[in-house]
Amino acid sequence: MSIPPVPPTPPAPPITPTPAAVLPEPRPPRRSETSIPLAWSVAGAALVAAVINGGNALGFPSNAPVESIYAFGITVDLLAIALVLCIRAVRHSKLLRAEPRPPKVSRTAIAGAVLSLFTLWVAVYSGVEFFGDLFGGERARYMTGGGGAFFYGAPWVLGVIFGVAAYRRGGGTLNTVLSIGAIVCGAIMTIVALGASFVYGAGLSD
Repeated sequence: MSIPPVPPTPPAPPITPTPAAVLPEPRPPRRSETSIPLAWSVAGAALVAAVINGGNALGFPSNAPVESIYAFGITVDLLAIALVLCIRAVRHSKLLRAEPRPPKVSRTAIAGAVLSLFTLWVAVYSGVEFFGDLFGGERARYMTGGGGAFFYGAPWVLGVIFGVAAYRRGGGTLNTVLSIGAIVCGAIMTIVALGASFVYGAGLSD
C-alpha cells in the first residue's frame, strides 16, 4: 500500500512591520521676560500700603460712611495690585529666563506709561489741592486727596501692573524708562492717598 505524497506547505506570508507610533515633539520650554524680583518687590510694597491705608481708615469718624467707602476702595485697589503681581511672579518663576532681545519698546510699556501719566496728573491735582489747603491754613477734605485714587483706580492699578510686566533686562533704555516711570507714577498716587487717609484718620482734616 503506497502512502500518498504530502502536499508542500505554502510559505507564510511576509510579516508587515507595524509602523511605530509617532510621538509629538516636546514643546520647547517657555521663556519669561518678566523681572521676578521687581514683581515681588512691587507686590510687597502694594500689600504694605494696603495695610497702612486700612489702618488709617480705622481712625475715621463713625459718622463718615462716604470717606470709609473711599478708603475701602483704595485698599482693594492696592490689594489687587499685590495679588496680580504675586500670581504673575509665581507663574513666571517656573519659566526659563529669556535671552535679551534687541532694544525695542513694548506695547505694554507704552500702555503703562500712558495710563500712569494720567494717574500722575490726577495725583498731582488731588495732592496739591489737599495738602495746599492743609498747610495753607484751610480745612482740607479727605475726599479731595483720596478721591483721585478712588475714582481713577483702574488706570492707577493697570498702569503699575503694565509697568512691571513690561520691564525686562536688555529691553532698551526707552522701554526701561517707560516701565519704571509707570511704576513711579503709581507710587506717587499711592503716597497721596496714604497721606490723605493718615491726616484724616488723625483728625486733622474733614
